[in-house]
Amino acid sequence: MQIESVDVDLYQYGQVIAISDLASATELFNNLEQATLRVGRDAALKMDGIIRDELFSNDAGIPSGNNIYSGSTTTWGSSISAVDATDFLDAATSLKIQAATPINGFFVAVVGPQVARDLMNDGDWIAAHHYAAPDNIVRGEIGRLHGVRFVETTLPYRAVVGNQYTYASAGAYYGSVVVGAEAYACASLNSQSPFAPSIIITNGADKSDPLNLQTKVGMKFYTAAVNIQPKHIARVYSTTNYGQ
Repeated sequence: MQIESVDVDLYQYGQVIAISDLASATELFNNLEQATLRVGRDAALKMDGIIRDELFSNDAGIPSGNNIYSGSTTTWGSSISAVDATDFLDAATSLKIQAATPINGFFVAVVGPQVARDLMNDGDWIAAHHYAAPDNIVRGEIGRLHGVRFVETTLPYRAVVGNQYTYASAGAYYGSVVVGAEAYACASLNSQSPFAPSIIITNGADKSDPLNLQTKVGMKFYTAAVNIQPKHIARVYSTTNYGQ
């Protein structure tokens, strides 16, 4: 067995919410609690976006068979169609060929709501609430199909025809990723982990705010994501039949 190190540049991210003294004095809800929940949620969403962009950033080390294009095409372009359940069977097959290790017996797919909607129309779809062993459901899991567990994200990868590797929030082409164990990694420092970001609350008068007009709630984390075994990453590119 050979062990290698993987180098990646880390970046620090942060966000601050200011709550005025008047907002606190007239609040109907606990503004401090709401701000704390918001910055924690935003930290999680930011980390999701960092991982997503890394998984779709390039094809370095990813076998050609691990890129699946819905429809009758085998390349990126305008002929890609809406997703078919067979696309994820192909993705799972590609990962098996590359000897990817399943996670608790299944590969895991991350899909957007639009793609999930198309999959749920498939007759072979098994919804999470129909599982015989509900305790085995992972957080965010919506169903299983062809040996793949599906987790839904509100931040799916999207792109335009001219640029496969750059996220575009309004892109018509969706990327769904299917991974095995240890396909990618992200740094998680104890003091500034993206999964438990440092939450900082500052209040009280000081030289910058002598009248104590604001309470500030912030978070920070220091991390990066990196593909560590590209052979264990499969990607399904598709459009969607969702009409909105």
